[in-house]
Amino acid sequence: MSEPILYVVAFSSEDDSDAAYSPITTDWEQSGEGSTRPQLLSREIVPALPALWYCLHLPKSPHDVVDIRIKYLPWLQKAAFAHNVLLVPMGLVRRSVMGIPNEWSRTLLIGPDDERAELDRLGRDLGFGLPVAVFSELSTMSLRTHWKAIAEIHAGPVPAGLRETDIEPVRALDTAGIELPTRRLLRQLGNKNMELPTDPESMVLEAWRIQAFVSALARLDSENCTAAEAGDRLSSEWEAAAQRLRRPLTIGLPGVSPKQRRLYQVQHEDTPTPVVTPGGPSISAWPERYEVASDSEIESSAIALLVAHQAVADDSIGMMMPAVPPKAFTALAALEQHCSDLAKRGQSARPPAVRKLLKQLNKAMLPVWEAPLANNLVRSSALTVIGSFPIGLSSPPGSSDALSCLMPVSYRPLLPLTRSVPNGLLPRRDAQLGEGFKVLVAECILAEDPVGQASRRAWGAVSAMFSRDDPRSSMTYQVTLSVDDLRSAIAEHTPDVLVISAHGFSNPAQNVAGIQVGKELSLGIDLGPLPPLVILSACHVAPRGTGAVTVADLLLREGAIAVLGTLVPVNVLHNAVLMQRLLVYMTEVLAGREDHRSVREVWHRVQTSNAVHDVTSGHPMFEKWFMTRPPAGGPSPHEIFKLGGSAKRLRRGNVYGDTEARLLEIADGFGDKDRVTNWLKNDYVPESAFYCLIGDPDRIHLQQPKDPSSI
Repeated sequence: MSEPILYVVAFSSEDDSDAAYSPITTDWEQSGEGSTRPQLLSREIVPALPALWYCLHLPKSPHDVVDIRIKYLPWLQKAAFAHNVLLVPMGLVRRSVMGIPNEWSRTLLIGPDDERAELDRLGRDLGFGLPVAVFSELSTMSLRTHWKAIAEIHAGPVPAGLRETDIEPVRALDTAGIELPTRRLLRQLGNKNMELPTDPESMVLEAWRIQAFVSALARLDSENCTAAEAGDRLSSEWEAAAQRLRRPLTIGLPGVSPKQRRLYQVQHEDTPTPVVTPGGPSISAWPERYEVASDSEIESSAIALLVAHQAVADDSIGMMMPAVPPKAFTALAALEQHCSDLAKRGQSARPPAVRKLLKQLNKAMLPVWEAPLANNLVRSSALTVIGSFPIGLSSPPGSSDALSCLMPVSYRPLLPLTRSVPNGLLPRRDAQLGEGFKVLVAECILAEDPVGQASRRAWGAVSAMFSRDDPRSSMTYQVTLSVDDLRSAIAEHTPDVLVISAHGFSNPAQNVAGIQVGKELSLGIDLGPLPPLVILSACHVAPRGTGAVTVADLLLREGAIAVLGTLVPVNVLHNAVLMQRLLVYMTEVLAGREDHRSVREVWHRVQTSNAVHDVTSGHPMFEKWFMTRPPAGGPSPHEIFKLGGSAKRLRRGNVYGDTEARLLEIADGFGDKDRVTNWLKNDYVPESAFYCLIGDPDRIHLQQPKDPSSI
């Protein structure tokens, strides 16, 4: 019962042949013809949107069509089984499906009404388990029929009552990411007809309550409680579960930079919002027509679809947030430009200017943080952001730290929607690194470059000692001064983790950001196939202020599951320390000394604990003091901070402030409090917050999956 279920949705296209296709466009004079604006969803895909929503209401895995014992539900939630939906032009269906592994269950093919004959032929030739369907046939009745048929395929003879158990169509787009996962959870509890509130705030509170209920029941079941014992303890366990409950959260964050709006002559009011216009598209019936829908409504549907897809995979919650205001993009672009201009002159970013620009950014983001559902962001265990703005850099009201200090944050590129929609629904890749991993450090900076010299010293030392720390992992350091060399090194060593040590570059005229490999410039589309994790040890390779096409995003199309990149130029030595700490903590997980399931969790651990290095970097004497042992002997301030239980003193939401306080406390013990106080007055740049983890880092696992039978 482990074979994945595959759904295929085909759409009519004038260009669905094998013609050459470039995944990027650098011509900023294009009109966006043939796509919605400003977030660029091909109008050929629009008629298929109802079918995509339809698939999200069908079983996502064979586990959906059988009764699951309650104690196994938390394991299934962590497994994050997603719907596998292949969205392709009609002319590419055959080739695309043939590329899917044979063990996948080719379940249902849906396509345009006027392609019925070809769909029937493809369904027979490719071995789909169910008769093909066309867009006009999709309805609540067909949904029930398909559930029953899929149950018969994957579960065999099952009780008749279960065969009739399905998911009713959700009522509104703006709450689909809340309602759809909750309906599925209620179905597993045998209570699929439970009434849910209709307003978003009440619905999300009820969803959290149901999640806590499942957690409480699972704990009681795992302890093999009798029905009587469970009845006596349920109330207290439910309350305790509600207090400790942390679940991953997905948000849709619409909004594009002012530069993109000017290009496509789009007003801010036309940017997609989570509000469904009365009389506009709804998914309360099948099929729904989008012919009269505005671009804003169509794009809202597409973004909400991606949010619901991820929320259903996590068995958690997905929410649509207000569009990012233009002023937030403007503040971010000014921050990126400030850092870039100084870096070109060989200077570091100025803390007062950075603080001022961050303050402007936080002020501009207030409409998002003041949204009714925003308080749910800080109660989640991790955040997946489907959008083009790095909200992790913004500070929630009441917090002195960026959101990325509060929880793990990862990003899914949104633009263009023509790419992000099919990519977001594709069969998801996983990488298991729990038994060890291979690292390739590709040195792309010329030897005569001072930065290249510093990089060689740092990475050479790390690679020499890396394997000694944990023999299950290895590191290879190799100089690659051309794109061909880099590609060959990847093919030769087949790493699990690729570190690209390079200079970053940006081209404002073409609005692109890439890397420099030796003397060659690359946007990454010539490097694939790539390993699961790519770390770009380079400056400003993932800027977001102007909506640039970035190498960090494009590497996902070359096979990377996750990419770590920078929003701004960063200090080469600080960057090297941060990247090395990430790799060290990954090996610490393998050794059992750290407890993190995925790369996303490890990165958050590293990013947050790196605050002390940001603070002490504000003055060179501060850094020296921090790392130096006293003349009389004994541990250095660095050793005291790291080994003296400081982590327990750092409060969620005030990591930097508590770090300063702890350093002053340590300095007082050395008689250096006045010196440290003066150094802190120089201020510092919270550089660790200027990184983005893009893609699916939660799918790169560092612990071996648990056998559910052992629960």
